Amino acid sequence: MSKLELKRSELIDRLIINYSTTENVGKLDNIVLELESHQVKGIISKAGLLGRDKHGFSWQQIESIGKDSIIVHYDQEIEIQLDEWDTFLIGAQLWSNSGDKAGKIVDYIISQETGKVINYLFSSSGWKGIKEGIYSLAPEDILTITDKRVIADNQAIENAPQYSRGLGQSIGIVKDFIKDDYEQTLEDLKLKGKEDNTDTTEESAHITMEKETD
Repeated sequence: MSKLELKRSELIDRLIINYSTTENVGKLDNIVLELESHQVKGIISKAGLLGRDKHGFSWQQIESIGKDSIIVHYDQEIEIQLDEWDTFLIGAQLWSNSGDKAGKIVDYIISQETGKVINYLFSSSGWKGIKEGIYSLAPEDILTITDKRVIADNQAIENAPQYSRGLGQSIGIVKDFIKDDYEQTLEDLKLKGKEDNTDTTEESAHITMEKETD
């Protein structure tokens, strides 16, 4: 992922600062998507007790997104009505257009410059033997999208590139590594034992020869 690409999960809880006053507005609570266009509509901040003090900012109000904070233009006169913003997508079921449940949307990657979704990330439910893990799905492969369900092209889901391994795969790799390392260690110890035995035999033979000479 390049510096111009942002993953939703990594933006959550990032500090939000008012450009005009430099005041702390709160932290990022959620990102709102315009689903049909695969575009970030805006962000929601949270502050106060239990994060109940919320404010909405359109994508156009965002001045910049840094690794430590998001700077916004805060204008109470154009305060976003949060009750109109309820499209978050995370957790939506992913279905193939052949009618099979393939997993669920767990994250997405957006362009820092445009706010466009570059890829949706879904977790596999083991459909058609797809291994456990997180997979990438391009917006153009999505046929229908709502906040609850996403229907995507069957072939695109089957051939989706893996974004990250699942826990089971990672544990398996660690086990294989430990096994290989253990076997290599045993082999090294055997070789070391043979070398030590050879040295001991040669030393004993040398001592015997010295005694015979004496």
